[in-house]
Amino acid sequence: MDTSSDIDKFFIENLQSDLSTSEYQRLCSVILDHPIATELARLDPFSDEYRSKVHDLYLVIRGRADRKYDPTLDEASSSPEWQNVFTDVSPWSFRDSKFVSEMLYSWGHIFSALKIADPARTTVLEYGTGSGQLLLQLARLGCQTYAVDIDEPSLQSIRDQAKRMDLNVNTECGVFGDGFVGKTFDRIVFFEAFHHAFDFMDLLRVLRFRLNPGGFVVFCGEPILPAAQGPVPFPWGPRLDGLSAICIRRFGWMELGFTRAFFGEALNRTGWRVSHLPFPLCGRADVYVAVPTSASELAGNSFIDMRLEEPGVLFDFGEWSPTEIAHRWTIADIASLKLLHAPGTRVEIEVDISNYLPVTKSVEIRCGNQRASSELEPGQTTSLRLSGELANRLEIATSTNRPSEVSPGSSDHRSLGVAVGEIRSRSTK
Repeated sequence: MDTSSDIDKFFIENLQSDLSTSEYQRLCSVILDHPIATELARLDPFSDEYRSKVHDLYLVIRGRADRKYDPTLDEASSSPEWQNVFTDVSPWSFRDSKFVSEMLYSWGHIFSALKIADPARTTVLEYGTGSGQLLLQLARLGCQTYAVDIDEPSLQSIRDQAKRMDLNVNTECGVFGDGFVGKTFDRIVFFEAFHHAFDFMDLLRVLRFRLNPGGFVVFCGEPILPAAQGPVPFPWGPRLDGLSAICIRRFGWMELGFTRAFFGEALNRTGWRVSHLPFPLCGRADVYVAVPTSASELAGNSFIDMRLEEPGVLFDFGEWSPTEIAHRWTIADIASLKLLHAPGTRVEIEVDISNYLPVTKSVEIRCGNQRASSELEPGQTTSLRLSGELANRLEIATSTNRPSEVSPGSSDHRSLGVAVGEIRSRSTK
C-alpha cells in the first residue's frame, strides 16, 4: 500500500477489528507505505524538516488534519470501565498466556536492570504507567513509587488496585517530563511508553534534571529495530505496521518506531550514555539503560570506561558513524577521537575492535609516536593496547568498504571500516 487512498481502504476494511492477540498478530504482518516514508529516508533525522514530515505522515494515518498532534487530546485511554481492576486490565484482559509471558519477561528484566538494593530508600517514577502493573510490583518490593500518565481513568485504576493491596502509590496526571514538581528520583522507567513522545529530544534533555545523583533511566518494550526495515523504514517515525496504524487512526495515539542507531544517537546528543541489554527469549523485553554523562567523566585522570556512547565532543562525526549501541563504525581511512587525559600523562589505553565485513582488515591504532596493529579476519574481534606518555588524540587507521560491494545481497552503501566497541583508558604512575 503506497498511497493515501490505499491506506484509507485498509482502514475501511480493518478499523472495526477487535484487538485480540490473534488480531494483533494479523495486523502486525501488514506493512503500509506512503511517499513521505521514502522522503524521510533521505533526510537528516535530526532536522526540523524531518520532524515536520513525520508529523505530516502521522496526520495522514490519523485521517484528520484539522489540528496538530496534542498528547492531552490524542493519548486518551481506550479502556472502558473495569468491572474487576485485577483481571480486566492489560495484560490480563487479553486472556492469552503467551502475551502475558512477554510482559513477565519484560518486568523481570526491568527489575534486574534497576539494581535496587534498598527499596525503602529508592524512589521510582514511571512515565506512561497505563494499567500500572509494573509500578505496583515495584511498590510491593517496597520502593517509593510515583506514576505520571496522561489518562486519569488509568491512574484511578492504579489507585484502586493499590488501595486493595494496601500499597502506597503516588499518582499525577500529566505529560512526559512533568509531574511532582520539584521532586527528583533515583530511577525513571518507560515501559512501552517512550514511543508516544513526539518531542522526545526535548524530553531526554528534561529527564536529566529529574534524576538524583547516581540515578538513571530504563527503557523497555520500545519498538527499537536493529536497522531501518519493515514497519520502520526510516531512522524514526510513525510505525507502518497495520496494528500501529489502527491505533493511530482509532485513538489518535503517537506510535513511533526507532532504529537502534538513531535511538542511541538521540541519547548521545542529549547527554546520555546508553547500554543495550538484549533478552534472547523475547525482543519485547530488551532493555536500554541511559546514564547521564557527568562532568567528572570528562575530567579525567583515574580509570575511565569510555564506551562509544559518550558525548559528541569526543568524536569527529565525519570520521565515525552514529552509535549503534554496542559500537561505532569508523567511516574514514583515519578516524580520531579526543582522549580524556592531559597531554604527557602516563596512560594505558585498550581498544576493542571488530571486523564485521567479509574482507580482511589491517588495523593500526596510534597515539603520538606509539603504535599497535593487527590483521583482522572476517568476524574477528581483538583488543589493541598502547601505554606510555600518550598524546590526547587517538587515531584508528584502516581501509573502508561498502557492504553492498563486498556482501552479496546487501543494500548498505555506507563506507565502513571497523566496529570499535569499548576504549578503556587508565592513568598510570
